[in-house]
Amino acid sequence: MKRDLSFGAVVFRQHNGKREYLLVHHASGQHWDHPKGHPERGESPWETAKREVEEESGVLVSLRSGMRLEASWTLPSGQPKTVTYYLGEATGEGVTGGPEGEILNCQWCSFSQAMERITWESGKEVLKAAEEILNGE
Repeated sequence: MKRDLSFGAVVFRQHNGKREYLLVHHASGQHWDHPKGHPERGESPWETAKREVEEESGVLVSLRSGMRLEASWTLPSGQPKTVTYYLGEATGEGVTGGPEGEILNCQWCSFSQAMERITWESGKEVLKAAEEILNGE
């Protein structure tokens, strides 16, 4: 069975002197996670991650080359899925929400709020890795 591949980003910003992370509420599965999605024809993983962040949240992002993490699991259909995440800094202020029917909500959260809100353990592990990288800067 062919592996389902998606690409996304752990998006952060500095707001009022504190780091915040962008989360999206996916209609498919009703879960909170990082923005991510499937590549379009001819699109690189990097390009996919940037486009998906903007499409799902309205936030423009500058990706950093210092983080590339993969999370893998098996979908209910039995198909294997892998998501590659990059670390991205928001270059715009607002969150406008994503495509109707795909994204229910978008929210900026502190690290602790994001850890509580993210539905799946794989998303929490990716967030922890991003926080460690940013704390080391």
